[in-house]
Amino acid sequence: MITRKIVAMVALALLCLLGSEDAGAETGSSTQSFHRRFGSLVVDGVVDGTRARVTVKLTLAGEFVGEAVLTPDSSGYRFATNVGHDSARGAMRLRLAAPPQISSVDAELVTSGSAAANAPVGFTGSMYSWTAPEDLIYAEHVVNLTPDLEAVTTVRGANRTNVSVALLAGALPVYTLSVNQVSPTATISDSLALGDVRIAPGATFILTIPTSEQLGQLVMQATFQSRNIPPTTYSAAIAVWH
Repeated sequence: MITRKIVAMVALALLCLLGSEDAGAETGSSTQSFHRRFGSLVVDGVVDGTRARVTVKLTLAGEFVGEAVLTPDSSGYRFATNVGHDSARGAMRLRLAAPPQISSVDAELVTSGSAAANAPVGFTGSMYSWTAPEDLIYAEHVVNLTPDLEAVTTVRGANRTNVSVALLAGALPVYTLSVNQVSPTATISDSLALGDVRIAPGATFILTIPTSEQLGQLVMQATFQSRNIPPTTYSAAIAVWH
């Protein structure tokens, strides 16, 4: 009976240990976290539940040694660090995929230490994987068209083809529109006015779909004016993304 109790306690302890090292844990309604150990190197990560962003923190031999925010525009992180006789070097990369495909944080790293418990450890593969939500915010760009008028472009989804634009006069919305792969062009047929901001009718927004050979972008063609700014014709990209 005593032997069975000891076996059960050891099994429970092993399950708790494995869960603390490798399993991802929910930290909010959609945000996830992961904790991985490679010898004396510990990697803690947080997967943002609404934006295409993963924050990773590195601890070596109990000391904080590095942090990185992985995004589509800055998807890689290289590190090489030492604490006493312990060392770690390698690289991490964020790989985003449209659902139901799997997104992941991949790594290739080597750690070593002087203690027997910290024997050299090498790892190549996925540290954590998940399925990104359909409406993930992939990128957000803000362009100040005048001191009183700005355009906020939000790109959603792992396919990066669902785009919305909010025209703001200060903090107040003037107009909001959307474009996508099916309807890549949108035109505001009416004139718009809010406070000192004026936008002439015919303002047009043109979406370029991102591919492996070209960046995604949204071009705005419009004539507007605001306080101390005469009527200005604008034709340029207000957002560019990978």
